[in-house]
Amino acid sequence: LRFIAESGTISLDFGSNPYGTSLNEIVFKEIDHIKSHNDSETILRLIEGSSSLTKSILQDTEKGLRSRLALEQNVEKTSPGKMYTDFKGTYGDSVIRLSDYVCKGKYVIVDFWASWCGPCREKIPELIALHNSYRNEGVEVVGVSVSDKPENTLKMIERLGIPYPQIFDTSGEGAKTYGISTIPEIIIISPEGKILVRGNDIDIESYLRG
Repeated sequence: LRFIAESGTISLDFGSNPYGTSLNEIVFKEIDHIKSHNDSETILRLIEGSSSLTKSILQDTEKGLRSRLALEQNVEKTSPGKMYTDFKGTYGDSVIRLSDYVCKGKYVIVDFWASWCGPCREKIPELIALHNSYRNEGVEVVGVSVSDKPENTLKMIERLGIPYPQIFDTSGEGAKTYGISTIPEIIIISPEGKILVRGNDIDIESYLRG
């Protein structure tokens, strides 16, 4: 329960705003007005124009909304029909870029995954089969390990027998660039670098055949 310490009798009820003193009632009325809106940009604009006390109380809300908006904007920038955006990661001591694989005359299947992610591990056999079936037919599979320790990723690569190249996104640059909020996330990029489709429930082989 948040409230403003001021002279007077302040009443606090769980699930309700503090009341009984003028400043608490004014500030929390302002907060209720701001939170009554559904549009993130409107809420942020109202927070920016609010009192310093309101801004202080809503600082976590503001931070979360800005993060969400940035995520949504990055998803839009990398949606189907847009050109891919490059990013860099590592593999061992080497710097690896997505552009090392994209625009090289092949379709590129990018898999954002992590060793601790059960659905990601379940997807790997399908990706291995695609790699084995299509690697000589103009298709490249590339894994991007996110939110993971390189040593754990390496152990899982060995355990699952993953043969295709990997980018360790230890800095989070790749996940941020593509607005990755859940994994696995598959992105298919054309030989010209255009994003064709993205999602976590894609029938990849049917898409390639089509």
